[in-house]
Amino acid sequence: MSISCDEQSTRTQREGQHHSNFWLMYCYALTASGMVLSAYLLWRMLAQISGVPLSLDLCSAIFGTGCDHASSTRSLLLGVPLAGWGLSYFSTLAALLLLGLLYSEDFEFESRVAILVFGLIGLACSIGLVSKMFLDTEPVCPVCWLIHGVNLAIVFCAWKSTGKSLAEVAGVTITAVKYLMGAEATYPLSAKRRVLYIFCALGLGGFVYQWSLVQATIRRGVERIAAPQEIVEAFKATQPEEIRLSTYDSRLGSSSAPIQLVIFSDFQCPACQYTAEVLGELTDSHADKVSVVFKHFPLCSQCNPLLKKDLHPLAGLAAQACLAAAQQSKFWAFHDALFAADWELLGEHTELFEPQLLELAAQLNLDVNRFELDRRSSPVQDRLSADIEEGLRLKVQGTPTIFMNGRLVTRPSQRTLEILIEHLCSPDV
Repeated sequence: MSISCDEQSTRTQREGQHHSNFWLMYCYALTASGMVLSAYLLWRMLAQISGVPLSLDLCSAIFGTGCDHASSTRSLLLGVPLAGWGLSYFSTLAALLLLGLLYSEDFEFESRVAILVFGLIGLACSIGLVSKMFLDTEPVCPVCWLIHGVNLAIVFCAWKSTGKSLAEVAGVTITAVKYLMGAEATYPLSAKRRVLYIFCALGLGGFVYQWSLVQATIRRGVERIAAPQEIVEAFKATQPEEIRLSTYDSRLGSSSAPIQLVIFSDFQCPACQYTAEVLGELTDSHADKVSVVFKHFPLCSQCNPLLKKDLHPLAGLAAQACLAAAQQSKFWAFHDALFAADWELLGEHTELFEPQLLELAAQLNLDVNRFELDRRSSPVQDRLSADIEEGLRLKVQGTPTIFMNGRLVTRPSQRTLEILIEHLCSPDV
């Protein structure tokens, strides 16, 4: 039985429509995934700004590394976290999908073209951000990688859902741009409605952007002080780690103290300088309760494989010098002297720093010749490498990082440490 040309054409159109709808379903799923991932990162960012301890860390649970470095001030663009921009972007795509579904007669094909165009813009932004990840000194954010992958997949699925070639899609896009620029004024009312739909979708994206901006601004302006119970609960929720200690580790306090603190630190890190002062005060005020072990984790690429380029280029030399001073039982004196140094003046100038190390050694009555030999020796380098390797094993991502009785302390301010010490020393624990 023969099939007429009209029937064959109808069947082909139905198959093409079915094929397009198949890819459109992927667009729905991918857009929803992008919104969830962006919302998760934004939630963590806003919580970090507010000072709220978070016990739930899906990045660490799933990927074995945290994403909180993505919540730093470097992740702000025009005052909005990058995750907020992502949520605004995916909300716009979701609105286009919904409008294409509700007004299929007017806007079904055009909504898919619009998703493809916005997806290409988003893909260009993804390429720029991925390039920044490779050049950045901070660890890569696994969820960010997932979001960029989702965006790439949306571009492909949106194109397939149009059922058109790239040349045909480009022609439709150029026609729409001409209309928006006023080059043509004879378009029917339906064309104006389509433009209105696109602006409605952009309006939703703009609303999400504005909401993210307001939330970030409020949290930056008013830092929330976490309640003691929140701090304790967040601490208890972290998994205890077995930290490898050795006989050459420098320690303040007794090794039998009930509270054992291990700090991974960097002498060129301003936050580490403040934390060193705090830990000194804590060991003085809780002499029989607290012990502090110092581990080196310099943020310089020459000795730390975590970094792709130097963040603190002199930190490795400082760590080697302090380990050499420890050979003459002067670790803590040299430790204090290094943190008191004018690092802004030194900058990245090794030629200025090395003579200052020798001067510090002489001021502390070290055998300068022995000090110079020790700081360049293999045993000192091996000890530094061992500390860095232990930090990497524990997934240390920056400094200062503090473990208390094997548990990671998030946002280790003096108040947080005192609350946790009081908790661990209470008879109920």
